[in-house]
Amino acid sequence: MRDPYTVLGVPRSASEKDIKSAYRKLAKKYHPDQNPDDPSAHGKFAEATNAYDLLNDADKRGQFDRGEIDAEGNPKFAGFNPGGFSGASRGGRPGAGAGAGGFSAEDILKEFMSGFGGQPRGGMGGRGPA
Repeated sequence: MRDPYTVLGVPRSASEKDIKSAYRKLAKKYHPDQNPDDPSAHGKFAEATNAYDLLNDADKRGQFDRGEIDAEGNPKFAGFNPGGFSGASRGGRPGAGAGAGGFSAEDILKEFMSGFGGQPRGGMGGRGPA
């Protein structure tokens, strides 16, 4: 979804009253019952409703404004730069760029996988103490 403020046509500083007023205008304009011959009206109505639902909830609006959630209300990963994996190059291999904290996906996988197949756990190959 697009930025909910853009969808409703209000500034980020808009009051609850301004947000509600903007939503009501769009809801009336794009309601499917008012536009039976316009197939795009349903999508515009749904987009306006989703934007209003996010901005009308004070907690969700605060989280969105702080960048904690996206326009759909899904949490964003703190410190994760999705562009860091595709744009950068390390060691001459594309896609091996470092993300947040200087770690690449390859580094993380190597660290995780180093515990498998390396040294046997439990000492004597599964035999109990003598």
